Amino acid sequence: MSWPRRSTRRPDGGRSTRSRSAAGSRRERARGTPGTGTGRTSRDTRRCSRFSVPGLFDGRYALVTGFGRSLLAGHGFLLARVEYVRAMGGRRLAVTHAGTRMAGHACGRRLAAYDAQGRPKEGPALAQDLAGPAQFDGELLASGAELPELEQGDWLAVLDTGAYGFARHQAYDSLTRPGIHGFAAGAEGVRFATVRAAQTLAEFVAESGAAHTRALTDDL
Repeated sequence: MSWPRRSTRRPDGGRSTRSRSAAGSRRERARGTPGTGTGRTSRDTRRCSRFSVPGLFDGRYALVTGFGRSLLAGHGFLLARVEYVRAMGGRRLAVTHAGTRMAGHACGRRLAAYDAQGRPKEGPALAQDLAGPAQFDGELLASGAELPELEQGDWLAVLDTGAYGFARHQAYDSLTRPGIHGFAAGAEGVRFATVRAAQTLAEFVAESGAAHTRALTDDL
């Protein structure tokens, strides 16, 4: 199956045609930049822009683009422990201690499953919903994710969260900020460093206004 052929007029007055096969399109999406949610590479964006707005590439303009997410997303991941697993309405649900408050919806992100010892999970893929700890209906990291069957104590890695994972956090349900750790592989092995320590409950309470609680009860 092929996409319809498109005929376009070039700036020099000539005409050109282009055609993409569905298989080729799938290959482009598969090798796209991790974490962008679209599978589109920088080269794809340039080609599309040149086709749609050719005037941008005739030398009159200097282009400044924002590819921050495509550069940074692949350099971070969110690691969450599976707290428990249950069935709801005929669907399997794995609840983790991390959710949309840190990773947003996992659509477009890669997921990986590990056992309690950190080894990659094996076994046939099973459609599972992945939820976080917050008490609202939209607290789903992913719906119908195809992963080896998750069990209590396993680990779920939400990959490609390096672009927004540091700043994205909600204090909903009194959930504290998680710790962030960096690592680098070198000749002497893997080195780890704390980038930001996990927030303590005392720090959370203070940040929430513990020093000003009387303002809620005293006459103003």
